[in-house]
Amino acid sequence: MGALSGSDLQTLLLSRGVTQCGTAASVGVESTARQAYDLALNVTIVLDAISYFNPAAKAACETNIYPMLAETGSLLEIIEVLNRISRA
Repeated sequence: MGALSGSDLQTLLLSRGVTQCGTAASVGVESTARQAYDLALNVTIVLDAISYFNPAAKAACETNIYPMLAETGSLLEIIEVLNRISRA
């Protein structure tokens, strides 16, 4: 289960026009990203803000799983994109 289960978070996000959902923790990142993706939210994962128990898990997630579910990037890359969007 992701962070959107059993709460009114989805309703709250949608009522405020939020379409971006970001996650930043190893435990629960994939399940929450999958759930947000299934709910048609645009998911962003900040790769350098996630901790992992081992390097192999990090590589597998960043290479094979997260790109299917989300836009990914470093914190600085994502801030740059958001700044460009806010100026448009």
